[in-house]
Amino acid sequence: MKKRNKIVRIMTLLLLSLCYIKPIQAQEIELKPDPSVQEKGSIHVELEETKDRLSREGVELSLARVADIKGGSYVLDDLYRSAGVDMNDIKTAQGLQEAADTLRPLVKSPLQAKRTDAQGIVDFTDLKVGVYLLYVSDQAGYETIQPTLISVPMWDETAKQMNYHIEVFPKHAPLP
Repeated sequence: MKKRNKIVRIMTLLLLSLCYIKPIQAQEIELKPDPSVQEKGSIHVELEETKDRLSREGVELSLARVADIKGGSYVLDDLYRSAGVDMNDIKTAQGLQEAADTLRPLVKSPLQAKRTDAQGIVDFTDLKVGVYLLYVSDQAGYETIQPTLISVPMWDETAKQMNYHIEVFPKHAPLP
């Protein structure tokens, strides 16, 4: 009798403990493609009105891809490595401008070249992830425009996400 009561208590405890055990399931993992590799971007360029109200129409802007983004780091394309620019070490606007000025003479041919409309607007589309050098190939009577480096994508601090559609208002200065 004692043995039977002991077995009943053990079985009861086992049954109660089974009630507390959750069923085990394999968790489904949804594999998503790396957006930095999959998504394309664009650069929207808008020339600002000058003090002398010079025409912004017909300015030819060119775009050259100078670096790739791999593992969160910038890697210069082969054509630009000889410049000695370390894209990952740029900390200031002046450093960024110096890098753009150094890379500009090395451009052999642009990836895209387009002319601005009457409002001084041009769009470069279908761009792979990377760093692009934007420069003037024909001023068309507009002010001097400095070359500039643009990363696609860029971090949008307000939205807390990567932005693949970049707006640029290039620096310009009166003609000498």
